[in-house]
Amino acid sequence: MKGAPLLLLALLSSSLAVPVWAQEQPSADAALAAFRAGRYEEAATIWTALITQKPDVPGFHFWYGRTLLEQGHLEEAVKEFRAVLQAKPDSVESLYWLGVALKKGGDIEGARQAWEQALAVRPGYAEARQALSQLKSEAGPGRSPAPAAGAPSAGPSPQGAKSGSRAHHRVRVDLAKIGDIADVSVTTRNFLDYTFSAAPTDWYVRGG
Repeated sequence: MKGAPLLLLALLSSSLAVPVWAQEQPSADAALAAFRAGRYEEAATIWTALITQKPDVPGFHFWYGRTLLEQGHLEEAVKEFRAVLQAKPDSVESLYWLGVALKKGGDIEGARQAWEQALAVRPGYAEARQALSQLKSEAGPGRSPAPAAGAPSAGPSPQGAKSGSRAHHRVRVDLAKIGDIADVSVTTRNFLDYTFSAAPTDWYVRGG
Protein backbone atom coordinates (compact mmCIF):
# COMPACT_ATOMS: atom_id res chain seq x y z
CA MET A 1 0.00 0.00 0.00
CA LYS A 2 3.04 2.25 0.18
CA GLY A 3 2.76 2.92 -3.54
CA ALA A 4 -0.87 4.10 -3.32
CA PRO A 5 -0.11 7.66 -2.16
CA LEU A 6 2.50 8.04 -4.90
CA LEU A 7 0.04 6.80 -7.53
CA LEU A 8 -2.64 9.19 -6.27
CA LEU A 9 -0.16 12.07 -6.36
CA ALA A 10 0.87 11.19 -9.90
CA LEU A 11 -2.75 11.10 -11.08
CA LEU A 12 -3.51 14.41 -9.38
CA SER A 13 -0.46 16.08 -10.91
CA SER A 14 -1.43 14.76 -14.33
CA SER A 15 -4.96 16.15 -14.07
CA LEU A 16 -3.72 19.54 -12.91
CA ALA A 17 -1.39 19.77 -15.89
CA VAL A 18 -4.36 19.61 -18.29
CA PRO A 19 -6.62 22.67 -18.63
CA VAL A 20 -10.10 22.26 -17.17
CA TRP A 21 -11.75 22.80 -20.56
CA ALA A 22 -9.70 19.94 -22.03
CA GLN A 23 -10.85 17.54 -19.29
CA GLU A 24 -14.54 18.17 -19.97
CA GLN A 25 -16.76 17.27 -22.89
CA PRO A 26 -16.46 19.97 -25.57
CA SER A 27 -19.41 22.35 -25.76
CA ALA A 28 -20.40 25.30 -27.90
CA ASP A 29 -20.82 27.36 -24.73
CA ALA A 30 -17.18 26.78 -23.78
CA ALA A 31 -15.97 27.49 -27.31
CA LEU A 32 -17.88 30.76 -27.53
CA ALA A 33 -16.69 31.81 -24.08
CA ALA A 34 -13.09 31.23 -25.18
CA PHE A 35 -13.74 33.13 -28.42
CA ARG A 36 -15.21 36.12 -26.58
CA ALA A 37 -12.23 36.17 -24.22
CA GLY A 38 -9.75 36.12 -27.09
CA ARG A 39 -8.49 32.63 -26.27
CA TYR A 40 -8.55 31.62 -29.91
CA GLU A 41 -6.28 28.58 -29.66
CA GLU A 42 -8.53 27.12 -26.98
CA ALA A 43 -11.66 27.99 -28.97
CA ALA A 44 -10.22 26.40 -32.13
CA THR A 45 -9.44 23.19 -30.24
CA ILE A 46 -13.00 22.95 -28.94
CA TRP A 47 -14.60 23.75 -32.30
CA THR A 48 -12.43 21.08 -33.94
CA ALA A 49 -13.61 18.52 -31.38
CA LEU A 50 -17.25 19.52 -31.90
CA ILE A 51 -16.91 19.28 -35.69
CA THR A 52 -15.35 15.84 -35.32
CA GLN A 53 -18.38 14.73 -33.28
CA LYS A 54 -21.01 16.47 -35.43
CA PRO A 55 -19.56 17.45 -38.81
CA ASP A 56 -22.94 18.40 -40.28
CA VAL A 57 -23.72 21.30 -37.92
CA PRO A 58 -23.16 24.49 -39.97
CA GLY A 59 -22.87 26.67 -36.87
CA PHE A 60 -19.77 24.83 -35.70
CA HIS A 61 -18.06 25.44 -39.04
CA PHE A 62 -19.11 29.10 -38.96
CA TRP A 63 -17.61 29.79 -35.56
CA TYR A 64 -14.51 27.74 -36.32
CA GLY A 65 -14.10 29.93 -39.40
CA ARG A 66 -14.47 33.05 -37.26
CA THR A 67 -11.83 31.71 -34.89
CA LEU A 68 -9.42 30.85 -37.70
CA LEU A 69 -9.91 34.33 -39.12
CA GLU A 70 -8.94 35.88 -35.80
CA GLN A 71 -5.83 33.70 -35.79
CA GLY A 72 -4.87 34.86 -39.27
CA HIS A 73 -5.43 31.47 -40.91
CA LEU A 74 -7.21 32.97 -43.90
CA GLU A 75 -7.31 30.00 -46.29
CA GLU A 76 -8.63 27.68 -43.61
CA ALA A 77 -11.24 30.26 -42.59
CA VAL A 78 -12.41 30.57 -46.20
CA LYS A 79 -12.85 26.79 -46.38
CA GLU A 80 -15.00 26.78 -43.25
CA PHE A 81 -17.28 29.60 -44.45
CA ARG A 82 -17.68 27.88 -47.81
CA ALA A 83 -18.55 24.65 -46.04
CA VAL A 84 -21.40 26.50 -44.32
CA LEU A 85 -22.56 27.99 -47.61
CA GLN A 86 -22.70 24.57 -49.24
CA ALA A 87 -25.35 23.64 -46.68
CA LYS A 88 -26.92 27.09 -46.23
CA PRO A 89 -26.42 29.32 -49.29
CA ASP A 90 -28.54 32.06 -47.67
CA SER A 91 -26.29 32.44 -44.62
CA VAL A 92 -25.61 36.17 -44.80
CA GLU A 93 -23.23 36.07 -41.84
CA SER A 94 -21.13 33.42 -43.58
CA LEU A 95 -21.15 35.44 -46.80
CA TYR A 96 -20.07 38.56 -44.94
CA TRP A 97 -17.21 36.91 -43.07
CA LEU A 98 -16.17 35.01 -46.19
CA GLY A 99 -15.81 38.41 -47.83
CA VAL A 100 -13.72 39.65 -44.92
CA ALA A 101 -11.39 36.65 -45.16
CA LEU A 102 -11.08 36.96 -48.94
CA LYS A 103 -10.30 40.67 -48.76
CA LYS A 104 -7.64 40.10 -46.11
CA GLY A 105 -6.13 37.50 -48.43
CA GLY A 106 -6.06 39.92 -51.35
CA ASP A 107 -9.04 38.54 -53.30
CA ILE A 108 -10.92 41.80 -53.71
CA GLU A 109 -13.28 40.55 -56.41
CA GLY A 110 -14.17 37.48 -54.36
CA ALA A 111 -14.93 39.70 -51.38
CA ARG A 112 -17.13 41.94 -53.51
CA GLN A 113 -19.09 38.94 -54.79
CA ALA A 114 -19.60 37.60 -51.28
CA TRP A 115 -20.93 40.90 -49.96
CA GLU A 116 -23.18 41.41 -52.99
CA GLN A 117 -24.62 37.94 -52.43
CA ALA A 118 -25.24 38.80 -48.78
CA LEU A 119 -27.17 41.90 -49.85
CA ALA A 120 -29.14 39.86 -52.39
CA VAL A 121 -30.36 37.70 -49.51
CA ARG A 122 -30.80 40.54 -47.01
CA PRO A 123 -30.88 43.98 -48.69
CA GLY A 124 -30.80 45.76 -45.35
CA TYR A 125 -27.61 44.06 -44.16
CA ALA A 126 -25.64 47.13 -43.09
CA GLU A 127 -22.26 45.44 -42.58
CA ALA A 128 -22.14 44.11 -46.15
CA ARG A 129 -23.29 47.44 -47.58
CA GLN A 130 -20.63 49.29 -45.59
CA ALA A 131 -17.95 46.82 -46.72
CA LEU A 132 -18.89 47.34 -50.37
CA SER A 133 -18.84 51.10 -49.89
CA GLN A 134 -15.36 50.82 -48.40
CA LEU A 135 -14.21 48.77 -51.41
CA LYS A 136 -15.50 51.42 -53.78
CA SER A 137 -13.79 54.14 -51.75
CA GLU A 138 -10.48 52.27 -51.81
CA ALA A 139 -10.73 51.73 -55.57
CA GLY A 140 -11.00 55.48 -56.18
CA PRO A 141 -13.54 57.69 -58.01
CA GLY A 142 -15.19 56.10 -61.02
CA ARG A 143 -13.32 52.85 -60.61
CA SER A 144 -14.47 49.38 -59.67
CA PRO A 145 -12.33 47.02 -57.62
CA ALA A 146 -10.03 45.09 -59.95
CA PRO A 147 -10.94 41.39 -60.18
CA ALA A 148 -8.34 38.92 -59.00
CA ALA A 149 -6.98 36.67 -61.76
CA GLY A 150 -8.71 33.30 -61.61
CA ALA A 151 -10.56 34.28 -58.45
CA PRO A 152 -13.08 31.60 -57.45
CA SER A 153 -16.70 32.39 -56.81
CA ALA A 154 -17.50 33.57 -53.31
CA GLY A 155 -19.86 30.65 -52.82
CA PRO A 156 -23.21 29.23 -53.90
CA SER A 157 -25.62 31.81 -55.24
CA PRO A 158 -28.40 32.70 -52.81
CA GLN A 159 -30.82 31.90 -55.63
CA GLY A 160 -29.77 28.30 -55.06
CA ALA A 161 -31.20 28.36 -51.57
CA LYS A 162 -34.35 26.38 -50.94
CA SER A 163 -37.42 28.31 -51.94
CA GLY A 164 -40.02 28.99 -49.30
CA SER A 165 -37.45 28.55 -46.56
CA ARG A 166 -39.33 30.65 -44.04
CA ALA A 167 -39.66 28.59 -40.86
CA HIS A 168 -40.99 25.23 -41.95
CA HIS A 169 -40.52 24.07 -38.37
CA ARG A 170 -42.36 25.43 -35.37
CA VAL A 171 -39.66 26.41 -32.91
CA ARG A 172 -39.19 28.27 -29.67
CA VAL A 173 -36.24 30.62 -29.81
CA ASP A 174 -34.75 32.44 -26.83
CA LEU A 175 -32.33 35.07 -28.11
CA ALA A 176 -29.77 37.02 -26.12
CA LYS A 177 -27.57 39.37 -28.13
CA ILE A 178 -24.05 39.91 -26.85
CA GLY A 179 -22.05 42.20 -29.11
CA ASP A 180 -21.76 40.49 -32.47
CA ILE A 181 -22.53 37.08 -30.96
CA ALA A 182 -26.09 35.76 -30.79
CA ASP A 183 -26.78 32.99 -28.29
CA VAL A 184 -29.85 31.03 -29.27
CA SER A 185 -31.63 28.15 -27.61
CA VAL A 186 -33.72 26.31 -30.17
CA THR A 187 -36.31 23.69 -29.29
CA THR A 188 -37.57 21.64 -32.22
CA ARG A 189 -38.15 18.00 -33.12
CA ASN A 190 -34.88 17.83 -35.02
CA PHE A 191 -32.68 20.74 -34.04
CA LEU A 192 -30.09 19.91 -36.69
CA ASP A 193 -32.62 20.37 -39.50
CA TYR A 194 -32.84 24.14 -39.72
CA THR A 195 -35.14 25.89 -42.14
CA PHE A 196 -34.99 29.62 -41.56
CA SER A 197 -35.15 32.59 -43.89
CA ALA A 198 -32.29 34.15 -41.92
CA ALA A 199 -29.08 32.22 -41.54
CA PRO A 200 -29.14 29.72 -38.65
CA THR A 201 -25.34 29.77 -38.70
CA ASP A 202 -25.48 33.14 -36.98
CA TRP A 203 -26.53 31.08 -33.97
CA TYR A 204 -25.66 27.82 -32.28
CA VAL A 205 -27.74 25.18 -30.56
CA ARG A 206 -27.41 24.99 -26.79
CA GLY A 207 -27.73 21.47 -25.46
CA GLY A 208 -29.29 18.56 -27.28
